[in-house]
Amino acid sequence: MKRYIIAILVIASAGCSRPVRFSGSIKADTSWGKKIVLDGDVYVESGVRLTVLPGTRIYYSSGQLKNQVQHLRDHSGKTYDLFSEDKIEIIVAGDLDVKGTEEYPVLLAAPEKNPQVGGGINFIGAKSSSTVENLIIKGGHIGLRLYNDRAPLLKNIHISGNNVGAIGCWDRSCPEITGVTAVENKYGVGASDMANPDIKDSEFRNNSASGVFFEGQSRGRVANSRIIGNNVGVAIGNESRAQVMNSTISANGSGIGCWDDSAALVKGNSFNSNIVAILVLNRSRPDIERNRFEKNGSGITIADDASGQVYDNSLLNSGPALIVTGRAVPLIRGNHMGGNRYGILAEKESRPRVYGNRFINNRVGMLLTDYAKPEYADNVYEKNLNDTIDSRLKSWK
Repeated sequence: MKRYIIAILVIASAGCSRPVRFSGSIKADTSWGKKIVLDGDVYVESGVRLTVLPGTRIYYSSGQLKNQVQHLRDHSGKTYDLFSEDKIEIIVAGDLDVKGTEEYPVLLAAPEKNPQVGGGINFIGAKSSSTVENLIIKGGHIGLRLYNDRAPLLKNIHISGNNVGAIGCWDRSCPEITGVTAVENKYGVGASDMANPDIKDSEFRNNSASGVFFEGQSRGRVANSRIIGNNVGVAIGNESRAQVMNSTISANGSGIGCWDDSAALVKGNSFNSNIVAILVLNRSRPDIERNRFEKNGSGITIADDASGQVYDNSLLNSGPALIVTGRAVPLIRGNHMGGNRYGILAEKESRPRVYGNRFINNRVGMLLTDYAKPEYADNVYEKNLNDTIDSRLKSWK
């Protein structure tokens, strides 16, 4: 039988509710419909396409697992299996088209009594054409994983209750992620290695670790999204060059966290009601440009040996608008700081460069303490209770 002949796995009688049970390799183009129960790993071979029809319900079996697939990788001199033997995974070396609709979405659900068996959908191998649209993933390990050069379109997907994450991107994968909602997972979307996901028009809510994280040399982007109620909204570290743009970031522990030599671009976002809107650590050097900060516990904290630029932002009605501590040396210019407890608090051995900012109606415009040694000029002070308080040691001024 030639590969292009489509094998259709459907239930013959529309009124029959008996599911089709499946595991093993898919060697020819195949469609799934109605109700599917996975007894073990499913492997879509290279050059083969699996199509999942609108309204299909896919469940993991909670019984004895069959046909476990190994995919060995070498890392740091050690060989390990990418896929776990105690989970059921859909492994796509070929292509996958999930054709859910708004009215008839596709469901992929882990069993309530054994949710860890759900290994999710995993793309491996060479770049090719796949689309996953209008899919609901409930429970499991990681909802979607992408490796190698995979770049599927992931659109209108709702992922909740995964014990690790909603979507993970590794290697050089570069998916387009649009209209995704990740709720109450540990992580929402994660990007490592040189992955470059393009995330837009999505929502990350109440994830226990972070809504989105970038690490390694990843260069992804989050745009026009809502990032609400996570421990960290967006975490950017380990040399990542990620971008966060034109998004609403609110009610997180930390709205954005930057660390370990990362160089993020944070532009055009709205930060409100976060404990710390942006936390910058460990030699990271973000560009924080044209954002609006309001009613945060603190606006931006820059610590350790971090640097970067903070410019043309509005920092309003918070505790400190800016804290510069440790040995941080940021450039702070052209910002509007109004209605805060402090405009800038410079402490420890920090050396901020503060030029051309406006301090209006704060309790204190600038508070200098410890061994801080700022450079500052051309700033404007209006209607502050105190423009500047200098409590440093006299020998350090």
